[in-house]
Amino acid sequence: MYVRSRPGGWDHYSWSGLNQINSMVSRYYRLRKILRPVVVGNIMLPQEQFGMVLVVVKDEDCSSLAATMTSGGKLFGGDSVLEISRNFINKGIDARKIGPKGLGDCIGFLSDAIRTIGSPNDKDDKDYVPLCNLLAQALCFRALCIQDSNSKFPFADIRVALDLWLNLQQIESSDNTLNLLYHVNDLLSLKGDTVFQSEIYELMMKILPAKDCLAMLWRSKSLSHAMCLSPVNDAFIVTVSNHEISATSMDFWKKCLQKTESVFGFQQCFSVMDTRHPSSSSANTIHISIEDAKKIASDLYKTDPEGEDLYFCSNLYYDLSERLITNGKMLEALFYADRAHNMRGTIFNKFFVCSYKKGKVRHFYASPLAATKAWLNIERANTIVTVWNVLRCYLESCLQVIQLGTIKEIIGDGSAENLLVQGKMISSLADLPIFIVGFSTILGKMYSKQKCWELAEIELKSARDLLAKFSDHKACFRCRSLWEVKVNRNFVDLYRGRSSNSDDLLKALTFHRTAVEKLKTPEWRNCVSYPIQKVDSVSDVPSCWHYLPSGVENSLLLTSAINLNWECARRKLMITLLIQQAKYFWAHHKIKMTHDVFLEGIYELVQRNTFEPLKTKITFPMLIDLVTKNIIDDVFTVEHAVLLFNVCWHGLRSSYGYDGLKINRTGLPYDDQKIKKIYLSKSLYLFKFSIPEVVSGLKVSLKGCCEIPELFQKVSQLLAVLYTLSTSSKTFSMLGSSTSLLSVSQWAAYFHQASLGTQINSQLFSCLVEQKNGNTLNVGSSFPSGSTLLSLHRLDSESFVNLENFIIKFFQSLPPATIICISVLGDDYASWLSCILPVKYTYPWLMLSRMSSNCAPIVIALPISTLSAGKPEQDNEEQKSPSEQWKCPWGHTSVDEIAPTFRSIMEKMHFTRKLDKISLEEWVKRLGRLDGSLEELLSAIESRWFGPWNHLLLGVLEQQQNTIVKQLKTALISLYQVDVSEDVIKAITRVGGLGAKCSSTLMIKRGCYMGEQEGIDDESLRYVSNLISRTFPKSGDVHRQPVILVPDLDIQMLPWENLPVLTPEEVYRVPSVASIAYTCEKWHHARNNGQQDSSQFPVIDPLNAYYVLNPGGYPKLTMVNDLAPWFKARITKVCKKDFPHEYVRKLERCAACFVMACSSGAINFNGGYLYSSTPYNLLFGGSPIVIANLWNVDDRLMIFAQELVDRWTNSKSNDHQRIGSCLNTVRDKCYDRYLNGAAPVVYGVPTKILKKSSSGKTE
Repeated sequence: MYVRSRPGGWDHYSWSGLNQINSMVSRYYRLRKILRPVVVGNIMLPQEQFGMVLVVVKDEDCSSLAATMTSGGKLFGGDSVLEISRNFINKGIDARKIGPKGLGDCIGFLSDAIRTIGSPNDKDDKDYVPLCNLLAQALCFRALCIQDSNSKFPFADIRVALDLWLNLQQIESSDNTLNLLYHVNDLLSLKGDTVFQSEIYELMMKILPAKDCLAMLWRSKSLSHAMCLSPVNDAFIVTVSNHEISATSMDFWKKCLQKTESVFGFQQCFSVMDTRHPSSSSANTIHISIEDAKKIASDLYKTDPEGEDLYFCSNLYYDLSERLITNGKMLEALFYADRAHNMRGTIFNKFFVCSYKKGKVRHFYASPLAATKAWLNIERANTIVTVWNVLRCYLESCLQVIQLGTIKEIIGDGSAENLLVQGKMISSLADLPIFIVGFSTILGKMYSKQKCWELAEIELKSARDLLAKFSDHKACFRCRSLWEVKVNRNFVDLYRGRSSNSDDLLKALTFHRTAVEKLKTPEWRNCVSYPIQKVDSVSDVPSCWHYLPSGVENSLLLTSAINLNWECARRKLMITLLIQQAKYFWAHHKIKMTHDVFLEGIYELVQRNTFEPLKTKITFPMLIDLVTKNIIDDVFTVEHAVLLFNVCWHGLRSSYGYDGLKINRTGLPYDDQKIKKIYLSKSLYLFKFSIPEVVSGLKVSLKGCCEIPELFQKVSQLLAVLYTLSTSSKTFSMLGSSTSLLSVSQWAAYFHQASLGTQINSQLFSCLVEQKNGNTLNVGSSFPSGSTLLSLHRLDSESFVNLENFIIKFFQSLPPATIICISVLGDDYASWLSCILPVKYTYPWLMLSRMSSNCAPIVIALPISTLSAGKPEQDNEEQKSPSEQWKCPWGHTSVDEIAPTFRSIMEKMHFTRKLDKISLEEWVKRLGRLDGSLEELLSAIESRWFGPWNHLLLGVLEQQQNTIVKQLKTALISLYQVDVSEDVIKAITRVGGLGAKCSSTLMIKRGCYMGEQEGIDDESLRYVSNLISRTFPKSGDVHRQPVILVPDLDIQMLPWENLPVLTPEEVYRVPSVASIAYTCEKWHHARNNGQQDSSQFPVIDPLNAYYVLNPGGYPKLTMVNDLAPWFKARITKVCKKDFPHEYVRKLERCAACFVMACSSGAINFNGGYLYSSTPYNLLFGGSPIVIANLWNVDDRLMIFAQELVDRWTNSKSNDHQRIGSCLNTVRDKCYDRYLNGAAPVVYGVPTKILKKSSSGKTE
């Protein structure tokens, strides 16, 4: 390497320092064999002899490069080292313009220039300054080229170049040097290295005034390293402070930035909280609202969507998305993240050539034009966009979209993993350690959710090892610490999720302890987090955290604002770790430790200084006030919501779960008083909340997590359980307050439906976000503008202003059909409810809610027993199952716990159908036995899970029983002192077929019941029961509304439509209640019926078109023998099975679809992620209905398909027939009524058949 002998100058350059340098210049030595030089070796000839011409030896073996270098037999002319060196550099530029093929030649020419200049020592020489400047440029050029060549950055070249410039009094070719310094600085920032930052900034300020330098660097996003939370690094603040006294003042920065959009971008980076404390000074001008930030970015983009401002506009959108994330507004954050990613992707494609093959990056390099930007003489501009900053911004946007991609991935967009893998490949090819760590960390987390434990461990270990190596450099301590904590946190999830053995649990504890310790090191202490360090305006702020942001804004100190950003990031991670730890302690029955950890989490949320022990004791009233405090748009919105939910949930279980303790988790009686006393002494006085306080806290949590599907589902479910429980337990009875505009059943039903399909709803509601913010980039969206129906299903922070009115409008907007929501409450609820209610065992609970536009909702929750698989069938030993294993599409859900028989039947069916060494008779016999098993299972589900409540699965009676309502209301008041609204009584009487005992129980409980199947056993109910029984019409004389099932994701694989009670009914299914509104509204919009009531159901003509998919494996039998004659007489359209899902979702309109492929209606799970589903994609594309199969079927199902199509095409318009009305009668004609006939289900909404004649008139 280069040897510096003394601080003042350089002796000489030696090429024997490193093998890497030798390999760089090997091209030079190869050229020496071709050229006969006058300058030999390292001998420094007198300056006047450099004018001699180098003559080319005519040789047939001369390379094409040698021919390129020579022009007319000469390489260059002139009589000075300066000119010779410049010519070498110009030749290097020409070679670099060729692209990657000329990269080696370019490095060789630059090495020639460096060797030619040698070591300028004579400071009195007139060419001393130009030579030093040219040498420094050549060294920087070569460093950039070596980075392009093999991604290994030669820090030695940069070190020497910077020292050469710093030793000069003036820098020549200042514009060119400034451009070069920008490229070097951005490359170092991209790699996350901070070694040379101070020197580079000092040199820039030699060329430009500090104020101009600040403005250019800010606009170019060159003031921080890659993935850094601070928009301005410490090195620049220190450097600029040497030139400007007021460099740490916010006002100084605003004056320097000058341009309006630059000032707004600066303000946005430091507007931590949108709701400032009232004590905030009105003179504070740093804060900018989110709405103002949106408008500025949008106006800038509209002004010049493809010009110079595109880069800066993308930065504004990126920062806006980051800000929205902290406020919990994930849908808006994702919208703007996509915008930033699209813009940066456009710029990236102009600067880089990147090709893919089979999902892998094959070629990646900077385009020749972009690569030579650092070599050009440029005029001074407001922004210098380097190739390295383009790459940095693109990769940062990829990570931002991916981290928000939990929303996208979980609803079926499988692009997140591909984007992760490709981003990691690009980062590896460019040797970008900090980005490799980022992509590997998120990949590890994703694989853990998918339960791919080995892949997760490989990725996380890779990230950990790279961080250990990266720490040897002088990198940003805080960024490195945050990534180390994230890696350790993911290790904790990995080891705790993988198994419960002691080794993994010990590893998890070790990683968790290490992560917490890293966030408590002294390096994190500053004037914001550790108020012992006095700073004007900030030090006077009270000890509460929520006063601090306004104090920082009032101080107008840049360093304080940066420290506030760092402290926010540290606390976010700390709160997440503490919640993680509290869950672990609770699972291991360490109640006191759980309580202490939650207190520490609250302490992090509200206290300013968390580095010292809490001096004052937090009392229960203080605790309740802190955790239920309603903070809007707080920087800790998400963490606040998560912490609040967990505190409330654990408080409920510890305070109220064991007040009437009878049963433990194994279902065996406790040793009553002894165990109860021990438990209560540990838990009851740790968490003690009143029920209204718990519900209030949960609603505050719900408000903060409206756009976080997983948490929203948990909070909504708990609220639904509490309201349902209020009519069955005196402890919770105060929730049925008469002051509320809503009945208990309305509260319970609303929260129950809100807990289903939360991942799907996130995608649906993103359409509303696009409408609100303008959809100038996502041209694929086709949802109607001004949508009102779907907005009534979206709960957001504005809805909480008047939540009761919002829910009333929701129920009024429901369609004229009966919506049945079904879910299963897991083990946590089972053990808790067994202690609250007088039930015999800790069974899981089945929760059902039914609602309609013209009926009050009804909600019940029943304990259900496990339907065991029984003994496996004993087949002949010689008949072995095929080697191909059955891949369960749903992985493992609650169905495998409560109905393991279903999984067993599916697996045996798969193996049986694959057998080819048994007779046809034996094959049919085996399938027949499995068909009988499935029939028995469905009968058992109805009888053992629903019992006498099974009629709640039916649609609402069209005939109203108004005459008996007043009699029932009077009887309930006089006999039981229960005032039940007439709407609830009407809803119960219109169930029809429900036993008198169940009906009277529902009336007494005001439409909500949680308990045993038997209901209330009371002789005094006989009068009401007799009165009810006389109101039900006889079977066969009833007309019911169609049923729309909304099964929870965990139980959607069951064929609910084939329960005996539902067999004669018209049944549809959807993923969520909101999807009903989405389907109806999009259907009417696509057909220009905007003026029509979009809550009405669609109408189709079955003669228009059909979409048919061939079941794989049976093409000849299906098409030739069965459907060929039918298709000859009709226009058809045949599609491939694997059509592009992402395009289907963006269709403006989509026909009703009949998809009869095997498992065409199955929802495929992958750990915590839900991959794409054909029915859901078609519904999103605008299809009103999709008929598809829940599992694999055989070719005999084509009888079903042909019969169903014939019924549709032969129906008359005056039959008022709907698509699903004849489905069950056609099922009975199938071979294997349940294995084949139960597989097809109808996704979507009730859709009428309305045929038109050839003249266009309705028949």
